[in-house]
Amino acid sequence: MGTRWATLSKPSAGDELSREEEQEVRELRARDAEVRAHENAHKAAAGRHSRGGPSYEYERGPDGRQYAVGGEVSIDSSPVAGDPDATVDEVGDLLFAVVNVARHLRVDPESALRRASQKFRRRFELVEELARDRSIELERADLTTLDGLWDEAKSGTGKSTDDLGSASD
Repeated sequence: MGTRWATLSKPSAGDELSREEEQEVRELRARDAEVRAHENAHKAAAGRHSRGGPSYEYERGPDGRQYAVGGEVSIDSSPVAGDPDATVDEVGDLLFAVVNVARHLRVDPESALRRASQKFRRRFELVEELARDRSIELERADLTTLDGLWDEAKSGTGKSTDDLGSASD
């Protein structure tokens, strides 16, 4: 898929862009190229498990053009109907696809998994603490309540005085 780069003139007014606007366009172009390359690497790593091509979030530049600033590749995670063994094989294939993404990003998959597990544990412990503080029984809580607690733990707004990790989790 080819990328059409924006010109450095405002399409509607015909006025020249300021230096600041030209710099912003250069930065948006670079971000656009980075996002597209990143999502295409995810698409390649996911292989047959991806659901179509990447989808992008766009930001309009001062030149009136749209630039990709975020994106995602959807993964087919549906079970293989009537074949639990094939579903297990598919999950294994997806795990290898994730390892391949890590390899492309020069990230050690084992370290990334350990870090994600620690982050999950900290968040879940905070959910338990928030529930205790609010007299909520997690076993009886509805999905909306659980989601609210999780979102609060994830955002860091419910952090206790205990050291539960960095805000970048």
